[in-house]
Amino acid sequence: MKNDIFKIRHRIINQPYTRKEYIKRIPQGKLEQMKWTYGNENEKFHFELHLVSQNVKYITASSLDAVRVAMGHVLGEKKFFFKVLVYPHIVLREHGLLGVAKAERLCKGMKRSFGKASSTCALVNLGQDVIILRTDDLNLARRALDVASKKLKPSWKIVQTKSS
Repeated sequence: MKNDIFKIRHRIINQPYTRKEYIKRIPQGKLEQMKWTYGNENEKFHFELHLVSQNVKYITASSLDAVRVAMGHVLGEKKFFFKVLVYPHIVLREHGLLGVAKAERLCKGMKRSFGKASSTCALVNLGQDVIILRTDDLNLARRALDVASKKLKPSWKIVQTKSS
C-alpha cells in the first residue's frame, strides 16, 4: 500500500523511447539550425559557471532553444563561451484527439495508443550539468544563467567551478 501511494504522488520516469527506426518522421524543429557551442572554447576566462539540475526531469528541444536565445540576448556582445551539454534524443509521442462533439465515443479503446511523434526531449538526471558558461563578468554570467533557469522547469542551481 505504501508503494502505491508513492507511485501516485511521485511520477516515476520510465525507460525513454529512443527507437527511431520504427518512426516514420522524427520531428526536428530547430535542432538542425541550433548551435550547441557559442564563442571560442580555447580562450581563457576568469569565471566558469554551471547550471546544475536538482532533480530528474525532461527538457524539450523547444525549451533548450529558448534558453539559448535568451542567454544570447543577456550576454550580448560581451566575450563569452557557453555550451549546452544535453541533446534531446528521446522522442515524445502524442495521440491526436478529435475536437468535435461526441468525440469521446470515437476514442474508446485508445488507452495505450502509440501516437505520432510530436517533439523530442532530453532526460536530465539529478546533479547533471546542463549548461557551461565561461566569461570575465561574474554578475552578467549569473544573470544569464538565472534567465536560463527561469526558461526551464524549476529547481536549478548555479555553481561556480573555476576562478582564475
